[in-house]
Amino acid sequence: MLPGRGTRRLLAIGLVWLASSLAWAVLGATLTARSGRTSAALLGEVHALWGPELVSVTFFREGFTGLAITVGAILTPFVIMQLTGKLDRDRVLSGAARAQGGAGA
Repeated sequence: MLPGRGTRRLLAIGLVWLASSLAWAVLGATLTARSGRTSAALLGEVHALWGPELVSVTFFREGFTGLAITVGAILTPFVIMQLTGKLDRDRVLSGAARAQGGAGA
């Protein structure tokens, strides 16, 4: 007995998924192999153009790196929200319109 239309469609979808997964795996392996070879070859040229890489002092303190990143990631939006949350949008925009000589005030 031949499989039904739904079964054939499901098999076709599975075949396309399998083929695309294989293609992505081949692409990933190719990029990994090529970038490993090229990055070593181009490192001298990059240093000549941009200079050597910079290293933060926080990376030399054990356990401090994650803390610095976490605190910075929390404080930055907090400070921005505190500064911008207290602004009166209408007043700021009408002041900008007056400064540009437009109507709106």
